[in-house]
Amino acid sequence: MGKIKWGILLVVLMLMLSATSFAEKFSYSLKPNINNVVGLDFPTYGWATKNARNEVIGFKGFNLGLGYSQKNYFQPYEVNKFNTFWGWGTVAVIFPYLTVGGDYAIPMDNNATLNLSAGLILAVFVPSPYVGVSYCW
Repeated sequence: MGKIKWGILLVVLMLMLSATSFAEKFSYSLKPNINNVVGLDFPTYGWATKNARNEVIGFKGFNLGLGYSQKNYFQPYEVNKFNTFWGWGTVAVIFPYLTVGGDYAIPMDNNATLNLSAGLILAVFVPSPYVGVSYCW
């Protein structure tokens, strides 16, 4: 059963990453000026956290599990790059979780990006793989 989960995760991740090769070319900045995020990811709805150079270094906000989420990038967020992160948050307000993974940021028009995310989440001492998608503007 465990091999099936990993196989499905691998296929979904490969399909998501291969879709980027068909994306149209837009005029965009490698470090976009985004402020919000919404999607099926951690956080579900949130705000960008930025450093002194106005580069996005993470997101924080609310998740569908009725809790708080924070995602912190190891390097400032860039498009057309796999941005690795670690994060933490709560589910059902009181149950903590930890996560590690990466977002692949696909540039869109109007200085927005589509994030394809994959990683591991440790909730209630059980590690599980996950994939997510979010829109940043």
